[in-house]
Amino acid sequence: MAQIYSEDAYSLGLLISYAYTHKRRLPLESLKKFHAAIEYNLKNVQVFDMYCTLHSDMPCIYYKTKDQDDVEYLCIKNNVDIYKAVEKYFHSLSKKTLNASEEENALEAIGLENHKGNIRPIADIDKLCKKSNDFIDDFINKLQSGEITVNDNSDNKEYSNERVVVELEGIQNTLNKSLSYKVNNKNIKRLSRKKDK
Repeated sequence: MAQIYSEDAYSLGLLISYAYTHKRRLPLESLKKFHAAIEYNLKNVQVFDMYCTLHSDMPCIYYKTKDQDDVEYLCIKNNVDIYKAVEKYFHSLSKKTLNASEEENALEAIGLENHKGNIRPIADIDKLCKKSNDFIDDFINKLQSGEITVNDNSDNKEYSNERVVVELEGIQNTLNKSLSYKVNNKNIKRLSRKKDK
């Protein structure tokens, strides 16, 4: 027997994804995997979640579409009030279900990961980090080789080549250690901390 209705799981997956990426659509296949992961995570847990999509004054928040390659997607409708939808699902579903939706296998299904307590897109952060690091490496090398210089004619050492290199290396270290993608997640985390039903 299913622990969570597929429509509720799909809506939850879309809302979690939107909170951390601002993307309004996901492949249906990814959402099916997200639903299966939640079911797997709840296999030894008794949960009595109601059918949120049906029993609510807010109708289904998504519609189905296909791209040019005939891949099916579910998209959050343009007229949906995201905050009301988040409140609806995060207040209606049990904490056990919400916790199951934030486990690694469920997040991975919708392209997210939990990195040191912060949910973030899997690929985007690595790409952003690499792009930033590549730029900073290149800039530092050009400063050190004299290919480019900081043009400051005053005696102020604040903007010397050496000083800029030190600052850039500090930024690079910060990127490597603590870069995390947090979009709109305060509201999600606050709503997800509700008590068990």
